[in-house]
Amino acid sequence: MRRPVPIVDYNSPDSQKAIEILRGKSIEFVEYDISKFETSCCGELSITIAPSVFAPEGFFKGLEWVVQYASSERKGDLPLEESESVYW
Repeated sequence: MRRPVPIVDYNSPDSQKAIEILRGKSIEFVEYDISKFETSCCGELSITIAPSVFAPEGFFKGLEWVVQYASSERKGDLPLEESESVYW
């Protein structure tokens, strides 16, 4: 099963809230700290905001969309209702 990847900034209250929400909904995920981009070969990831979730259903940018993702009914790999938030 593919798990969602929340992209977080550990210094951000919104990111901490997003992780708390996902854990509260018992959603298994692989967490990624956005600051790792700064030390990797890729440099900064300036087009992404934290928190965001990259999931099989799409890409959800910002706390509001993370909450919507966590509250939605996920059924395997079927997509959620598509929104403009699922695109980079």
